Amino acid sequence: MQDNKHHIAVTGIIIKDGKYLITKRALHKKNFPGKWTVPGGNLETRDYLDRKKDTSVHWYNVLEEVLRREIFEEVGLKIQDIGYITSMTFIKPDNSPMLIISLFANYSSGEVKLNEESCDSRWVSLEEAKNYDLIEGIYEEIEMLDKMFTQKAGIGEWKMNSPKKLRIGIDLDEVVGDFMHKFLEFYNEKNGKNVKKEDIKSYDLWKNDFFRWTRDDAIRSVDEFHNSHFFDEINLIFGAKNFIERFENDSEIFIVTARPLKFKEKTEIFFKKNFNRDNMNIIFSGDFHLQGKTKAEICKEQGITILIEDNPDYALDSAKKGILVFLFKRPWNLDYTKHENIVSVTKWDEVLEQINEVRKNGIYTRNRKIL
Repeated sequence: MQDNKHHIAVTGIIIKDGKYLITKRALHKKNFPGKWTVPGGNLETRDYLDRKKDTSVHWYNVLEEVLRREIFEEVGLKIQDIGYITSMTFIKPDNSPMLIISLFANYSSGEVKLNEESCDSRWVSLEEAKNYDLIEGIYEEIEMLDKMFTQKAGIGEWKMNSPKKLRIGIDLDEVVGDFMHKFLEFYNEKNGKNVKKEDIKSYDLWKNDFFRWTRDDAIRSVDEFHNSHFFDEINLIFGAKNFIERFENDSEIFIVTARPLKFKEKTEIFFKKNFNRDNMNIIFSGDFHLQGKTKAEICKEQGITILIEDNPDYALDSAKKGILVFLFKRPWNLDYTKHENIVSVTKWDEVLEQINEVRKNGIYTRNRKIL
């Protein structure tokens, strides 16, 4: 007989000076890495067994105790005045059902100190929350709470209010930044060679015969490049900044890179330098270093329907999973495997024109539904 008993967890939206605390999930998290959320966790027997019973058989205020513990463990804050917002259920990958009870609480004391489950935090207004890549449904919870306080209304019931945004995944190297140009400068100087970009026939560097590398050799060389000044000098590809800045306000932009997580610091410096911002939504698949998930898996998990890419293998894998791929023409993908979901482009203006069509009509020109 199937066990349909639910596991129980709580989440908490903390209020301080009219703003709400959101946290960014650590990039190593299996589910929703890099997405913004609110703190919370599972109900455990330790939340009541060590306490004296409130009646002869019962413990009361158990969820409140769970939330106090989880908030302190995850963000180092103490809270008060806990209240109810809403509830939801979902089925975990192991097919066990989960019940999530969403609560709110006023800030009491402490400074935000994140544990290993989160990598960033922000106090935001309802309007500011729109600029963050929140796990689906959380914005509406904040909106419910905001209405209760600003309009002196009851909490009401949850409903989807935010418009569905186009979710666009963008590769980093050779799509946003001119990685190969600087890598070859590094390689040629170190080895006294004169390899040019047009000589690279496979983005899997070890498959280019003139390098005479194994995959491990290629990884070591890229790691050495990462530690050099050449990596710091990677330039923007023309048109990339204009595209991202034009679309990021009414679409959700994800930078989906095959770089490993250990490249995180220099990658964030690149975006800070070129975009003057430090909250770019970057997902490190680590695929080049044989780490983590594939780009196609990440896109499906994040609800990304369009991927802008230069690697033909990633493009085909994503296209087979129903993702529309714009493949930038590069020397290593000239003989890419054709697929109905792959569109070859040479410059960002072409991508801009095509995606404007998607935004306007909600469909791609092949009558393929995107929105």
